[in-house]
Amino acid sequence: MPEKFVYINDQNIKTEASVYIASEFASTGPAVSVPVITGTNGLISSTLLPAATGAVESATKLKITRLAQEDILTGEVVRAFSSTHVSLATGDSTKAEAMVLGVADNDALIGEGVDIILLGVVTDAEFSVFTLNDPLFLDINGNVTNTKRTTGYHVDVGKSLGGSDILFNPGVPAVIA
Repeated sequence: MPEKFVYINDQNIKTEASVYIASEFASTGPAVSVPVITGTNGLISSTLLPAATGAVESATKLKITRLAQEDILTGEVVRAFSSTHVSLATGDSTKAEAMVLGVADNDALIGEGVDIILLGVVTDAEFSVFTLNDPLFLDINGNVTNTKRTTGYHVDVGKSLGGSDILFNPGVPAVIA
């Protein structure tokens, strides 16, 4: 049974979540389901987990799909507009508008589904202007830049991997005094 707890999220909203205690996990393979045993450090030993099978043995990105609140292009940085919609993030307005959710993995018109990479490698020709290992930041209107903002909000969004790739790993907005 999951344990429930309450916490205050980034928007200062009281939120309830559930968490499973490690000893409550059970195998999902063909073997008899038994609780997973953790080490003295509380971590699950990799020797207790089944080997990966099939085509997916590693992940390069974490992705979700939401509806576009406005036209969004591949490679543009988005924020949560609601629980079902996203709009472009921007560093020149409010903290809520600078609260980066992810980066668009496809073009979407208003009301269409947009795949959002929350974390991982993003490929777009627009990113070829950046030099390998350039730190990247949120600019305005969903754009990514390698120049730190001097007004509004500063948000780290990742670094250039060279070519047309970036490692997208957004941070929390910090007001620029």
